Amino acid sequence: MDIKDVIEGSVNVKKYWLDKIPLELVEDIIDSGRYAVCADGEINWKVVIIVDDKLKDKISNCCMRQGWISKAPVILVLCSDIKHMEKYYGKKAEHYGRHNTLAAAENMRIAATSLGVSTCWVNFFEEKSLRRVLKIPDSVTPEVVLTLGYSDLKTKMPNRTSLDKLVYFNEWDNTVFPEDFWPIGRKTEKIQEEIDKGFKKLREKAANLLKLKKKK
Repeated sequence: MDIKDVIEGSVNVKKYWLDKIPLELVEDIIDSGRYAVCADGEINWKVVIIVDDKLKDKISNCCMRQGWISKAPVILVLCSDIKHMEKYYGKKAEHYGRHNTLAAAENMRIAATSLGVSTCWVNFFEEKSLRRVLKIPDSVTPEVVLTLGYSDLKTKMPNRTSLDKLVYFNEWDNTVFPEDFWPIGRKTEKIQEEIDKGFKKLREKAANLLKLKKKK
């Protein structure tokens, strides 16, 4: 698969087959996280792999009783080891540790998609309960619950904000792009043309209404 197709195909899926995922494949998915960007090369994240059905039920309860989570063949809980980062970043440890962990989680999602495994990113959970269930120490923070499973569910990518509304050129709030800055420059020009046409029509309509009023 082309990398763009993989990224655009990495959508949240919440319905899985019962088929087990080979642990070697799970290992490959997790290993991709090691190659994610991280502050000064310091990898502070840890992963708890959950395949036990009773434990999966408890995890789903920790995630605000989202029952579908317990049906996933594999659940990964990615955690940030704050204590590890404190040695290097002091008060900024939590900030950099979280960034590292989330970058690794995204790599895992993309790797899973490329291997034909569906995922769902879950960050809506009760932290204290999750800590208790998985015996996570106070110096470690659970950041993301990632479900893995096979699925033939055709989930479409939700509508995304168009690129021209997300990017500025050279300085904040500058939406004027050079013509050769494809495709944003051309897109913004086309949008401006449509806006100008719309205003022209409104002005013409207003002028016609005024003429009609004068005749009356």
